[in-house]
Amino acid sequence: MLFLYPTDYFDPSRPDEPWRAEYVEAKNQGFATGLVNLHQSLSLARMEKGEVVVYRGWMLKEEEYASLESAVRRAGGSLINDLQQYLTTHHLPRWYPLLSTVTPKTVFFDKEVDLREKLEALQWPRYFLKDYVKSLKTERGSIIEGPGEVSYFIEEMRRIRGDIEGGFSVRAVEEFIEGSEKRYFVLNGEVCGPPPLPHVLEHCKKIQSNFFSVDVATTTDGEARIVEVGDGQVSDPLGWEVTAFLELFKKGQLVE
Repeated sequence: MLFLYPTDYFDPSRPDEPWRAEYVEAKNQGFATGLVNLHQSLSLARMEKGEVVVYRGWMLKEEEYASLESAVRRAGGSLINDLQQYLTTHHLPRWYPLLSTVTPKTVFFDKEVDLREKLEALQWPRYFLKDYVKSLKTERGSIIEGPGEVSYFIEEMRRIRGDIEGGFSVRAVEEFIEGSEKRYFVLNGEVCGPPPLPHVLEHCKKIQSNFFSVDVATTTDGEARIVEVGDGQVSDPLGWEVTAFLELFKKGQLVE
């Protein structure tokens, strides 16, 4: 198994800063590590045939992940998640139907629609907006009080992210206990995270992915709800010590 990290933009000889500590710890724990320059033509050193590669880096769009997967295959390895498995957890419309009973109600719209008109038709008291992948991490965030605020959201999303990835996801706003959100990782079907494991995580067995993350929060009514799912390779070990995160791969759950 090999952990693959993106290079620093200005110094391709070292990993990008957000993953530098994990890269060092992975080497210290005896894992094979490698670097990939995502800003240039992808080319990787030869690997042992069939070596499992875990990419740990920036979120990648569909075409970018496909390019990375091709580069890994040319080098002789295989990513822990193929393209379809990556998209299964990276794009909300793909995992939502599997978990709709344990996550906030969500509807999806093409990015070319008149979103204000669609929200007016829904007539919800509030709306949580994101594209197929990410919400807005700004002071105002992604919750809007009414359709009249939607133009701000779209402008900010395009300014910060450059484009709307996939389309719009409109989620119902549920009230969660502040600080209750916890991140779990699912590695080859085994859910790993802080005990006790919420019963809602049983639903994650429906997801066809070798490695993904699940964020669970508790509502003010005491109900555990899944608020986010993501590909494990592009998920920060939020709330985890780096050492504990890497230990997941030493417990025999990884399919060779």
